[in-house]
Amino acid sequence: MERRRGTADTAARLYAEFRGSAFTTARAEGVGISARRLGLAAQAGCIVRLRRGLYVVPEAATPAPQEAVTPAPREVATPAPLTVARHRVQAYRARGVLACVAEEAAASSWGLPHAPLTVATIHVPRGATLHIGTRHGVRVRERDLDDVIIFRDVPTTSPLATARDLCRGLPRHQAVALFGMAQRRAAEWLIAGDERMDPADLTQALADAQWRAELGESMRGMLSASSRAQAWCARADPRPESYLEAISWGRFTGWKLGEMTPQVWVRGASGRRYRVDVVIEGVAGEADGAIKYVTPDTLWKEKRRQEDIEQGGTPVVRWTFAEVEHHPRLLLERWRRALAAHST
Repeated sequence: MERRRGTADTAARLYAEFRGSAFTTARAEGVGISARRLGLAAQAGCIVRLRRGLYVVPEAATPAPQEAVTPAPREVATPAPLTVARHRVQAYRARGVLACVAEEAAASSWGLPHAPLTVATIHVPRGATLHIGTRHGVRVRERDLDDVIIFRDVPTTSPLATARDLCRGLPRHQAVALFGMAQRRAAEWLIAGDERMDPADLTQALADAQWRAELGESMRGMLSASSRAQAWCARADPRPESYLEAISWGRFTGWKLGEMTPQVWVRGASGRRYRVDVVIEGVAGEADGAIKYVTPDTLWKEKRRQEDIEQGGTPVVRWTFAEVEHHPRLLLERWRRALAAHST
């Protein structure tokens, strides 16, 4: 415990000195931080080693000394590979090279689903006289930089371009989910810039069908005309608010269960209105994320909520991540039974 507190204090002191800029071991020693203390802080994840003898302190890893660390809502610490990629992009830009954070690293920046981020990727223009490949913990690739945004002071591929780069090799339902979430994040950036919005407020903004159509058209414009991803993108929707809801929507679009709409208000027997994740032919669907049941009280409230909805005449189908991702046939049969019962 004392070692962890000591490394946190080290990070806070270094951040106060260098304000997020990269610094060398010699500069750290100049302010009283030894090489050993640097090594311990890097092992604890409080600072990031960019390369031998060069470090940086991510802002999210700098609690004030002697204070408990309480992450801000919806914010997570920046992964070390992303910190390294951002530093390298800024270094290239200082040399006049147009570079940007891309692929999984960009997805991490935007909060989009992605494979584990072990080595971050940055893109540079085709024909750039740079070392192409992996070096100093960063993968450098030549690409056409057609859609780059300055996000939190760092050039980053846009949510739509990031989804285009990551969709290759994904199964259908995950690709549909990625396209929808990318459009949602693009809309959020257009409204709030670098800030994040309340999910319900963003969903309300996306109730505009014309805007959703424009977002979808922009996403399809990023994709190859001959790619089957075009058809998958056409079925994506930016209104699902979580990855679980998004991959569920991806599954449902391939099942042809009937007319379906995400984020619908239904009325319970009490007269109270509830927003459900999806409605298919009059049957409500609710994706069960673990966050819903963190306490017995929330479990009880969710049970009462479902009872009120069903007593109001709207059947409810529930499912978990494991079911939609690993046992889709069982979930499909559950939906078919519910729809058949509701239609009789």
